[in-house]
Amino acid sequence: AAITADRSLGGAVEWAQPAAPDFEDVEVEGAAAARAAAVPVTLFFTVAGSPLA
Repeated sequence: AAITADRSLGGAVEWAQPAAPDFEDVEVEGAAAARAAAVPVTLFFTVAGSPLA
């Protein structure tokens, strides 16, 4: 929700595009199991002076 509220991340990038999260159950010895999520985010930006720009 934070990324979709500010797609430029405060002006740091031109556009931030989050993808679907990947959920995983994580087991830690001696502790209760936890649920974790990895959320890939693609950042679009321009680098001044770059031959790729």
